[in-house]
Amino acid sequence: MVAAALGLRLRLPVAAYLVRKLRAPINEEFAFGAVAEDGPPLLDTDTLGALRIGSSYVNAEVAAQRAEIERQRQAYGGRTKLPNLTSSDVVLVDDGIATGATVEAAVRGLRGRGCRSIGVATPVASGLAVERLRPLCDWAEVLSTPPDFFAVGQYYRQFPQVTDEEVLACLRGLPER
Repeated sequence: MVAAALGLRLRLPVAAYLVRKLRAPINEEFAFGAVAEDGPPLLDTDTLGALRIGSSYVNAEVAAQRAEIERQRQAYGGRTKLPNLTSSDVVLVDDGIATGATVEAAVRGLRGRGCRSIGVATPVASGLAVERLRPLCDWAEVLSTPPDFFAVGQYYRQFPQVTDEEVLACLRGLPER
């Protein structure tokens, strides 16, 4: 939603790059890693160890999130097919960054597509996530890194899960790439 608004405002092409967080068994909003649509899973081994998450759970969660990415790809039709990004400058936009796992997986996946540069833009992020991401991207624009950051939803009046219909409405309202 933030990316669509930014793309319209700046008159830039926007595409969806599908990435899913790998959810911890104790809290589905807490990520122990992430998987991008075309990359290997990114795992936070410290979190896996601290939460004692075993390989069978990890494998099942990776499979579940890959299945969800495929379901989304089908639901969104051709609107998620990325153009050739070789030698392109890409701005990766997220509504907010808590752990940084999904954005890191996205940056790594996009690097594999030969982008010339990758920047990250977000309204709010945890300071730890920004530290984690800065060495991975060419630049990062974060409007706020509150010292009391707990979750992205703290910084929105409403922060419901985005539905497929809302994603499709955003994608349909954008110019073709």
